Order: sequence, then structure tokens, then C-alpha cells
Amino acid sequence: MTRSPLAEVIVVTVTYHPDLAQLERQVLALRGVGQHWLVDNASDPAERAGLQRLAANHAWLRLLSLEENLGLAAAVNQAVAQLPAMPASTCLLLLDQDTDWTAEALPGLLAGLDQVTRASGVPCMVGPALHDPATGMNHGFHAIEAGRWVRRQPPAGSRTAVPAASINGSGSLLPLQLFRQVGGLEADFFIDHVDTEFSFRLVAAGVQLWGIPWVQVDHAMGERGRRIWLLGWRLFPDRSPARHAYLYRNTVRLLRRTYVPRVWKFWAVLKLLLTALLCLLYDPRRGAQWRAMGQGVRAGLRDHARVG
Repeated sequence: MTRSPLAEVIVVTVTYHPDLAQLERQVLALRGVGQHWLVDNASDPAERAGLQRLAANHAWLRLLSLEENLGLAAAVNQAVAQLPAMPASTCLLLLDQDTDWTAEALPGLLAGLDQVTRASGVPCMVGPALHDPATGMNHGFHAIEAGRWVRRQPPAGSRTAVPAASINGSGSLLPLQLFRQVGGLEADFFIDHVDTEFSFRLVAAGVQLWGIPWVQVDHAMGERGRRIWLLGWRLFPDRSPARHAYLYRNTVRLLRRTYVPRVWKFWAVLKLLLTALLCLLYDPRRGAQWRAMGQGVRAGLRDHARVG
């Protein structure tokens, strides 16, 4: 009997105050995978009980409950650390708890990963096209084009993989062996720009990143997506002050690193300024937002001073 390619995939979903009904839809869409790890970052007791019931009802689920919130990156690393040695063909799929996965998405990503790996002859990581359900817009794929940091928006129905400079963490698929070889995610980043740092580190190690536009799933960035006009309609995520503290801190950290592309650094500074302006104009929490942003910048500078 031929072994299904899905059985060679390990899925890791990190949870924190999850919507259990939405999470179960994701779990059911991934029926047939080798293992699906739910790593809970110290949710409430009632939520943990719900996760335990969910794990008891589905044989392919593994639940790892952490006693404190270690953040997204550390939680993923903890799940991978539980795994024994696996065949070289084993792949790792990383998901956010609020990504609306579909049964067709993983087979499509596996086919895309096989296609670009065979064509390039080097290790690869792939990710799907992410669609924001609130605005109806696609996030696109980040790329470097003619010295500019751009979002590529493939036409609907495109069957051509898109070379990317970074891949969003939710939906990223890569060989498990590759994840381990590069040292996993950077735990101290906690949440924001975890995927950005990981993408740049992979590229520096000779890995290619590809967007797979024929695989599309719903995924919301931040608290909700906002459409803004900036030489065309663009999708801009609203985030809480706490998230902005991490975002600004981790951006400052990345600005200091030699393997991070210069074009991204230029774009990142502009985006921090734009984010601060948009919060000033549109967010009723503008005071808390600006304080959190300032705290993040100072923390990033302190981190550099400690290691400099």
C-alpha cells in the first residue's frame, strides 16, 4: 500500500486563547497528516480543557501545554524538539491558530515544494497566497525587484510559483531537516517578525523561498485588516499596542544584522514611520500605541548595546 505524502508532514499550530471551533476546522482540514501538534501558550483553564477534548477526539493530534506564554517562536521550537529523528522526506508545516486552512491546501503546497525544489536543485521553503477576509484583499508575496521591496500579486488562477524574499509564517512548508539545520526560529523574537528573520536566515544559508499562488487560504493579519490608499489600495494590519512593541523592537534588531537585505531595512524604517502616522490618525489608542512603539525602539537599541 502506497504511503500518502500527507503522512510525511508534521504540522505545528501555536495556540493562545484560541477560537476552538475555528481551530477544529483547521484540524479536520489536515486529516491524514503524520502528526499535528497543538502547542498552547498558557491559555485559560477552560480553553485548555477544550484543547484536551479536541486532542482526545483526533488520533493525529498531539497537545503540548506550556506553563507560561513563551511566544510563537519558542513554542514551535519546543514542539520540534519533541520529535525523534525523522526520514529526510519529512516536511514541517507551520500554522497560526486563526488561519482557515482547507483540505486542498496542503497537497497543493507539497506539489509546489516538489516542483520548485526539483527545478532549482537547492533546498526550498514555500507558502500559500494569504487572503484577508475582512477586506477581500490578498497579502501578496514579498520580493526584491530592481532594488525595491515589493509585493507581488500574481493574477488569479496563476500556476507559476513566485520567487519571494520572505514567506509569512502561517502556511510555510519546508523540510523538517532544513528547519533543524538552520537552528529553528529565533525564540527571543517572541512573535512579530519571527518569520521575517527566519526567511532572511534561510536565504543567507542558500535556501530559496517561493510563493505558491494556486494555493489560497484565509488569514487575517493583526486584529483586523485595513484598506489604505498609498499609490494604490494596500492592505495594512491593525495591531494592539503590545504587538507594536514587539514589532518595533524586532525591526530595530533586524536593522543591525548583516544578513538582512539593505532594501528591506530602508522599507522597514519607512513602514515604522507610516505605522506611527496611521495610528496617530485612525487609532483611538494612539497614546498607548506611541508609547508601545517607543518602548519597542528603546528595547531594540538596548539589546544591541548589550551584545555590541
